[in-house]
Order: sequence, then C-alpha cells, then structure tokens
Amino acid sequence: MVGKLKKFVAPLPPPSLIPVGAPGNLCWPDRFIIITLFCYFLAYPFALRNLMGVIYPLALTGLLIVVALACTLGKAPVLMQGVQRGDRMLKVGLLLYGLYFAILMLASILHSAESIVAISAVYEMRELMFALIILFLLSDRGVLFSLRLYVEVLTWCSVLGLLLVFLNYVGVIYPITEVNLDNLPGGGENRRLFFGIGFIWPNTWLGSPLGLERLQSFADEAGTFGFAVLPAILLATYWRMKGRVLIMTVALIFTFSVGAILAWLFITLFGFSAAAKYERGKVKRIVTVLLLVSVFLLIANYLPFDLLEQFNRYLSAKYTSGDSEGTSVGSRLAALEIALDAIKENPFGFGANSSGLSLNLGNASLAIGWFVPLVEAGVLGWLIYVLAFGAILVHALHNAISSKNIGRICAIVILVNGYAAFQRAGIDANIWQLFWLIIYIRVNGMLIDNVGNSVHKEVVLDRQNLSVKQFVNGGNL
Repeated sequence: MVGKLKKFVAPLPPPSLIPVGAPGNLCWPDRFIIITLFCYFLAYPFALRNLMGVIYPLALTGLLIVVALACTLGKAPVLMQGVQRGDRMLKVGLLLYGLYFAILMLASILHSAESIVAISAVYEMRELMFALIILFLLSDRGVLFSLRLYVEVLTWCSVLGLLLVFLNYVGVIYPITEVNLDNLPGGGENRRLFFGIGFIWPNTWLGSPLGLERLQSFADEAGTFGFAVLPAILLATYWRMKGRVLIMTVALIFTFSVGAILAWLFITLFGFSAAAKYERGKVKRIVTVLLLVSVFLLIANYLPFDLLEQFNRYLSAKYTSGDSEGTSVGSRLAALEIALDAIKENPFGFGANSSGLSLNLGNASLAIGWFVPLVEAGVLGWLIYVLAFGAILVHALHNAISSKNIGRICAIVILVNGYAAFQRAGIDANIWQLFWLIIYIRVNGMLIDNVGNSVHKEVVLDRQNLSVKQFVNGGNL
C-alpha cells in the first residue's frame, strides 16, 4: 500500500541565511549524532583538539555515551536504504572493506603486546561503530542538515582564515600561543602559531619571506584545509550559494595547496563544463576531457623556459618540509621504502596505527594513504583494501559521469578523497573521511527507486528547495 506524500525536508532558499542554529525539526538522536560528528571534526580536518588537552577525549567519550543512550531511549529507526538493489559494485566494495577491517583487527590482536597498537585498535572499533550509527540511525533529514551545517562551518572558517592571512601580512596581529600538534615527525615541524582565529605554520613556502603565509584556518596545515573546503564548495555551488562559493574559493586559492587547487580546477573546467554541455553524451564528455587535457599538456610544453623554472622553484619551495633539507615527497618515499622492507620480514601486518607510531620509520612520514593498510593489515589485507575501494571508486566514477543531482556531488567528493589519499591520509583514515563515504552511500540510497516489497521511493533533490518526497507503505521514515 502506498502512503501519502510527505516533505521530508522543508524548502530552504539557498540565498538566504540557513537557520543552522535552530534545528527544530531534528529528533534528539539526530542532534546528538551531529554534535558528536562535528566534535570529531575538531581532531580532523581541524586540529583544535590539541588546544583542549585531556578535555577533548573525555568530552568525546561522554558524547558517544549520550548518543548511544539517545538512540536507544529515543528508539531511532534503523534505516536500511543505504545499499539498494542495483548497487552491486558498491555492495561488493563494502563487503570487502568489512573483510579488510577484520584482518586489520586480527593483526592488531597479534601485536597487542604493544600498547600503542592495542589502544589504536580500540579507537578504530569505536570510530567504526560511530560510523555505523551515522549510516543506519541518522535520519535523512539529519544527513541533509549535516551537509548544510558543514557548508556554514567551512564558510566561516574561510572568512576567519582570510582575515588572519591579511592581518598577518600587514603585521597587526600576533600569536596567542604556540601549539604542538604532535602528529608529524621531528620536533620543530609539530609547532603551529595560534592566533585565536586560526593557525599559521610559518616559513614553509615561497611567500613566507614576504609576509604572505598560507591559509590553513584551524587545520594542521594548508593542504588539509584545502581538501576539507572542496566538498563545501561543491555543495554550495550545487545549492547556488554564490556568496559562500566565492568566499571559500578565495580561501582555497590562498591555501596555495597544489593538490587541492588542481583538483578544484579539474572539477570546474573539465567536470562541470563538459557535463553541462554534453548532459546526455557520456562518450562525448569523456572525449572532451581527454582533448582538454591534451591541449593543456601541449600548451605547457611550449611555455617559456624561465616561467617553467619559476614554477619549478615554487613547487620545490612549497614541498620543503619546515627546516628540513628534504621535501615532503622525499620523506614519503623514504618512509615507503622502510615500510616495504618491514613488510618483507612480516607480510601479515603490524596492527592498527603501526605506520604512524609503532613502526620505526626514522625521520620519514608514510603520508601515502593507499599504502598505510599495507603496513597495518599486511599484504592480504592491503589487496582486499585496494579491491574494496577500487569497487567503490568505480561506482563513484559512474555516478559522477551519469548523474545530475546531489549524488553526483557526493560521488565527486569520494573521487577527490581517493586522489588525495596519494599525498595524505587514507580514504578511511578518520571520521571525516568515513563521513563522506557514508554520505555517498546514504544519498545514493535516497536517489534509487526500490520497487521490491511494495515499496516505491520518489526522491526530489533539486538545487533550489532540497525536498525529499517518499512513499513507504503508508508510514514515515
């Protein structure tokens, strides 16, 4: 039996200020889940947990307990629409990831004599449990509200970041304190200057002698903020929030993050432009992208030599790691070489977080997310991990090319995170990464018509009102 039509999210005109401070339509479990989610974001992509000391883990643990109680006492309904019929590739990827996680936990148990590995394994399980809560217990309304709130938060972080860069450039602002982020090897590299409205990692690139520092907001470094603001730019573009798009785009440019800016340019020039012109011609779209890439490479080949030399000098300066003589790329490759030698001796892996803390990588840093599972879960676990996310990325690529709704935006975010994993944290390294994976699964579920068991779902997610219409056996979600 088909139920009556209900609007699941009230229309919100994008140009107006979104009332993120008054989530009156959210149930209590949704509210606590979202609060806990953004508390996790204080650790990554932001680095504010380092200012809170022991208060942060205690507060986070307390919130997780409250979430469990709220979901239990509030009788939050379990939502199973995340993986629907027809999503075979996505379903295979998720099943393979579950198998990889089991192998990782087994490797952690075998190396649990090392306290770092044992504690990290507990944290991994805790984060996975919270990710499952978001996947199955956060309502559709809560999912869409969290995306709106993310855009708002990143917009204000961009505003404060741009203000900090300007005030620092003119020399009218001074740091409040120096913070040790304690997540990079080498003592001096962990230090950031905290100004109250953001961090600055001084003297790390070509513009530093001129007083122009890279914008990193409250993140540990500029590249992290660059990749964090990209999804917000895409969502704001989709919802036609022109002012927010402009602010966050300028902030992205002032990060001077080559990886993030190149991803943004590729999406803007190739993805949106080609897709808008050839909405129905997938083959034409791909050919257009390839032609544009070829033209770009041809033009780059004929650039003046002095311009190329200046660009090369900029890249070298950008990738210099603090006061070290090496570059971040060289540090990653050195760490990978040490890790591969260790894997030859123990192909079964060293357990959770062994690549970051337990395994001795000297002064190097294995900041290549795709190879971290090789160290932690061994050769078999790594192969399953690559197959799992290979399937998920293929599914996302298909949706990025063929879709024309918010599902396409979420697919692009997954692809960007997969690309970013070649130079920083893995695609599942923390709650922030898992959040976008879950959002992709949930939104994909919203956009699929499931005709089995007398259930038909019609979803309308347009750029202007973001409404969800649903028919489900005479009941509500």
